[in-house]
Amino acid sequence: MARKSRAWLWIVFVFCLAAVCFVLRRAGDVPGVRQAPAGCPLEAIVKHVIDGDSFVAAEGYEVRLLNIDTPEYGEPLSKQAGARLKKLILGRRVSLSYDQEKKDRYGRLLCHVRVGGVWVNRLLVENGLATVFLVKPNLRKRAELTAAQNAARRKGIGIWSLPLPAPEEHYVYSRNGFRFHRPGCKFARHISARNHLKVRTRDEAFDMGLSPCRECRP
Repeated sequence: MARKSRAWLWIVFVFCLAAVCFVLRRAGDVPGVRQAPAGCPLEAIVKHVIDGDSFVAAEGYEVRLLNIDTPEYGEPLSKQAGARLKKLILGRRVSLSYDQEKKDRYGRLLCHVRVGGVWVNRLLVENGLATVFLVKPNLRKRAELTAAQNAARRKGIGIWSLPLPAPEEHYVYSRNGFRFHRPGCKFARHISARNHLKVRTRDEAFDMGLSPCRECRP
């Protein structure tokens, strides 16, 4: 009987411990777990720059620069993009503004970032250190950022100075999306017939504000 009582006590203890950990994790109090604030802060002090398009605020939450994409770690110009963002914002108070969807699936804030009157998202695109990266419904700055990207392409700077990938006869994209793919890409094959569209060249795709697929790298 005593043994059964001790077993039940142990089960209750484990259950309670799990419940406490769950509550703490939801509250963001477990070390290493960063939760974005419930509201949408209009300012942040930059504590740490993660890469060319994301940073951590002093409060511990992460911010993803909206509508742009910089090279991933190990890719050409990834270090330069990170260094540029760090020089612009590290340790500084920045202004944050939003589009319709304010957080991504990882809980990061999706923001246009400004510091000292400079729109950082656009500046990185203008310098050829980022490409336009559109995801519905956040399309408010589409025209401005696409224009900045086109200017960088014409100058042939940064990303646009790198060797071009092997061309295709055409590229494909979805009527409902902003990625373009090689015709044989597995993601291209998932586009339904009614949404399946073609574009002749990479230049035309970029003019439309489309982004290259990271899988097939057109």
